[in-house]
Amino acid sequence: MPTASQHGSAILAPPVRRSQWPHVAAVVLAMTAVVLATAMPASAALVTIDTFTGTGSNGSHSLSAKAVFQWDNVANQLVITVTNTSTQAFAGSDQMTPTDVLTAFFFDIEPDQQFSEGSPYFAQVGADSTVVLGTNDSYLPAGSNISFSAQPGGWKYAYDPDGLIGAGDNQGFGTVGFGVFGSGLNGGPNGGGGTAHNFGMVGSGYDGTNGNGQLNSSPLVQSSIVFRLTPLRTDAVEIFNVRFQYGSTLTMDPSIIIPGGGGGQGNPVPEPASLALAGFAGIGLALGAFRRRRRA
Repeated sequence: MPTASQHGSAILAPPVRRSQWPHVAAVVLAMTAVVLATAMPASAALVTIDTFTGTGSNGSHSLSAKAVFQWDNVANQLVITVTNTSTQAFAGSDQMTPTDVLTAFFFDIEPDQQFSEGSPYFAQVGADSTVVLGTNDSYLPAGSNISFSAQPGGWKYAYDPDGLIGAGDNQGFGTVGFGVFGSGLNGGPNGGGGTAHNFGMVGSGYDGTNGNGQLNSSPLVQSSIVFRLTPLRTDAVEIFNVRFQYGSTLTMDPSIIIPGGGGGQGNPVPEPASLALAGFAGIGLALGAFRRRRRA
């Protein structure tokens, strides 16, 4: 049965004379500007919340994946980049199989919230990735929309407050129906027929010719997809129960669902009040030191 695994010398400044007050004021103003700039996230910044990784094996084939959770403070979206990080090489009769293809991703989030598929695209081919088809022809470039509404067999989002998705998770997205993501998706329960892995994720070791049967004629993403969920309703979240799903059978088999290690609490949005208090405390300390030097 396959198994899963999972931081000289000191220089004394001369006393500050009254004529130097403007310079002190400039320092105080600069510190205030830094505090305010930190309190308000920069435009279009992606703030990382947490990163998860998972490893396992599918017979003699190694499986590994990574998920990076980030917050887009401009679009107010939860951005999740999922990557098939396997470097497994396939050659000759040692072909890639459908159970080497990453077809879904599940997780829990607290406080619990239901999302909707974000814009401009819910599922987008990741940077430095492409959709390969057949003999490694570029079928769709990075940035392409592979949401289900745009591509037959593309990706969809699902939410279940009772935690029935995947291995008890309440959030997820997939490119196979699994009885979770509704009708019309590839294969599996509630699927629309056809191959069960279209637009699934493969690692760097697949070249478009060394998969078995259906794989070599299927659109497959190599190696990452960016998912956008909206809105993110809180500035402090906890991500847990991360699972990477392979193939078209939804089970607890460790070769099919690999637990993602890492996680814990993340604070995607800096707390303006706390940052402002820390900044003004620093200003107070600077002024206090100035007064002490002046009396000396």
